[in-house]
Amino acid sequence: MYPKQLTNAGFSAVDYIDITSENPQILYDYPIVCIFGGDPFYLLDEIKKAKVDDILIDIKERGGSIVMGHSSGAAVLGKTIIHANILHPEWNNIGLADFDAIGIIQEIILPHHNRYHGREQTLVDLEMKENIKLTRIEDGHYLVI
Repeated sequence: MYPKQLTNAGFSAVDYIDITSENPQILYDYPIVCIFGGDPFYLLDEIKKAKVDDILIDIKERGGSIVMGHSSGAAVLGKTIIHANILHPEWNNIGLADFDAIGIIQEIILPHHNRYHGREQTLVDLEMKENIKLTRIEDGHYLVI
C-alpha cells in the first residue's frame, strides 16, 4: 500500500523506516508495524542483519501493537520462505541459503497464489517433500491471525 491508500483507509500519519539506515528500535514506538513487500530474499536477509526479527517477535509477545505484512512482507512473518526459492530462484541473487523466516506466525504464507495456479503441482510437491502446508493467499485477499 502507498501513502494515499493508507490515508484513504483512515491513517492520519505514516512513517517509513529504513532498517538498513535507521535504528530499528524505533519500531517499539508504533501501534502498527507493516512490513512491505519486495524481494523476499533481500527483505529477510536485511531483517535478520538488523535484528528486526527479534524486535518484531518481542513486539508481538508484549502485545498492544499490530504486526502485519504485505506481499513478501507477509511471507517473511511466517515460518519459511523456501517456496520463494522454488518459485523464483532467479530472485535469490544474494545467495540466501537459510530460508527460515521470522516465525511470528506459524503459517507459511504464499502471497499472490493466483499467479501460480499453473504451478500448483510444484507447490504440492514442495509441501510433500518438506512436510509443510502453504497458506495460499490470492491477490486482493488477506489473512488475520
